[in-house]
Amino acid sequence: MDFTFFAGIAASMIICFVLRVVPRIGRPFIGHDTWSILLIVDELKKGNGYYGASKYFLIKGENDYPPLLFYFLSLIPSRWLRRYNWIINPILDSLNACLVFGVTYVLADNAALALAATTIYSFTPVVLEESLDLNVRTFGLVIFNLTLVTFMLYRVWGNSIFLASAIIFGILVLLSHKFATQVLYLLMLSFAITQKSYVPLLALGAMIAGALLLSGGFYMKILLGHIGIVRFWLKHYKDYGSDYLSKSTVGKAPAHPPKEMANAATSHARALWHRTKWINPLYWTLKINPFNPFALIPLLMIPSIWFAGNLERGFLEWSVLTLGFYYAATHFRFLGHYVGRSQFLEYNAFPTAYLCSIFATDPLSYWKILTISIVFLSSAIQNIRSLSRVRIHNRSDNPSLLANIFEYLKKSTKDGVICLPSSHTFAVPYFSGKKVFYTMNARNYDKLGAFFPVLTVPLKTLIEEFDISFVIVDTTIIPVSGLDLNGFQLAMEENGYALLER
Repeated sequence: MDFTFFAGIAASMIICFVLRVVPRIGRPFIGHDTWSILLIVDELKKGNGYYGASKYFLIKGENDYPPLLFYFLSLIPSRWLRRYNWIINPILDSLNACLVFGVTYVLADNAALALAATTIYSFTPVVLEESLDLNVRTFGLVIFNLTLVTFMLYRVWGNSIFLASAIIFGILVLLSHKFATQVLYLLMLSFAITQKSYVPLLALGAMIAGALLLSGGFYMKILLGHIGIVRFWLKHYKDYGSDYLSKSTVGKAPAHPPKEMANAATSHARALWHRTKWINPLYWTLKINPFNPFALIPLLMIPSIWFAGNLERGFLEWSVLTLGFYYAATHFRFLGHYVGRSQFLEYNAFPTAYLCSIFATDPLSYWKILTISIVFLSSAIQNIRSLSRVRIHNRSDNPSLLANIFEYLKKSTKDGVICLPSSHTFAVPYFSGKKVFYTMNARNYDKLGAFFPVLTVPLKTLIEEFDISFVIVDTTIIPVSGLDLNGFQLAMEENGYALLER
């Protein structure tokens, strides 16, 4: 490799890293998954094992989440991890950007083209937003991309070393992230059909067998937990994003004044929009616009690439199939109709970035550059909107709003906490050391249906069954006066949150 290659790798990392880090400088820690990850890592560092964090959750069950990231993070000094955990995902996603540059550079032998591909990847809204806080998804995405790239190289060049590499990376995917595993399963099954080959199925079988052997059988618990999560969302998908008290007898916050009735013309237009959505290209365009507008570009390349036998055909299949999975998950229950469907477009970002760079320059034309520019502008607008949640300190993502409440809990001899709504559930045990109403065992998610994503049972039922001593309430959503909890007193209030103590 020459100087141009290494300079391009460095530039790719800098572009991706800066886009993800600059908006976070001087901002508070945000996220939900961050605190569960750090809690598990702390228990590993204390020598309590991977199941150690399960003791902090009132719904019993051993932790069955894929473990690879947690063991990796346990190698990092605790002091650094607590202070700079928000940098980890930008670093990991920068590795994705470097991979995009490296693959494009090697295949196209063009540094400018490779830098264009990595810039498109770095600006893809869904992957940029995912990198704003610590979570498992970006880690899983890096290994997933390595798996698919090496499998594509095997597909074109037939070298068994690439197939073996794909299987090894695939094993690591299965032990890293459940949704990445779900996409990998779907893609390998689809490749077997589109390629009319049994090799993808054999490779997938080898990945599963390898994961079982490497984990000492623990992967079976991960797989059963994955099935449990899918079943949970198939049952509760309609409740995601609903009014938290829509199915509860708990008193509700004062309703906003009703809006004026829309005029008849507007009502008819909306009805026509929904009735014609299946044949309305604008509807399908707007559906992906908040996540990955670039994903539509490869569809324009199908006539010229789909019937070719080169590597670009493999990347096109990868891109088109993951886009199809997203649309299917949006409208059909069997893939889990919930907000997580946007993650399909994360696994679409790598091949799409590569194909978009090819589209704009081979052959070069003004209409192609115009198309890419419009999509790029759309992505930039979406990124600005996504980054706004960092700037405005979103309540549900910002545990610093409850710093004094957590300190009060930490000093108390009582235990058992429930959060209404559930946003800060993982922050409670991490910052206070108290047990909280939730579970680390995905096979027990059915028991969460009473509490998440909406409250469906009388609060007193949960309090008595799980011996809960504290209730943390976001009073901007739920008025304390409507809770009607005999025996509970207001212990303190902070930034719109109330702590009730029994």
